[in-house]
Amino acid sequence: VPRDRAGTFTPMLLPKNARRLGGLSDVVISLYAGGMTVRDIAAGHAQLTAWAQELGPIDQAGVEGTGSYGAGLTRHLLDQGISVMEVVRPNRQTRRRRGKTDAIDAETAARSVLAGTA
Repeated sequence: VPRDRAGTFTPMLLPKNARRLGGLSDVVISLYAGGMTVRDIAAGHAQLTAWAQELGPIDQAGVEGTGSYGAGLTRHLLDQGISVMEVVRPNRQTRRRRGKTDAIDAETAARSVLAGTA
């Protein structure tokens, strides 16, 4: 991953040094509150995609478990014309060294998709 040693790069989604993306927690909570039927989950996929598209165009997405629990989301994204990459879970040594939180997992997944190593 290239480094911005001069400090001149301005991130598009998050301001510098920010660790949280506003609104994501609300979307996740509403997905859980929406229900667990197939129809409810499909509506949640649409809601999540709409939220992400408010931030800008989506060319590709990383999904863990595209052949199992992530299959529904993968189908939805492909139907929307979004390229999907399978995100491989980091090995145990990496998780132990960097820690194990949803935020760390999401950042690692995003970096692997951007680098083309997912």
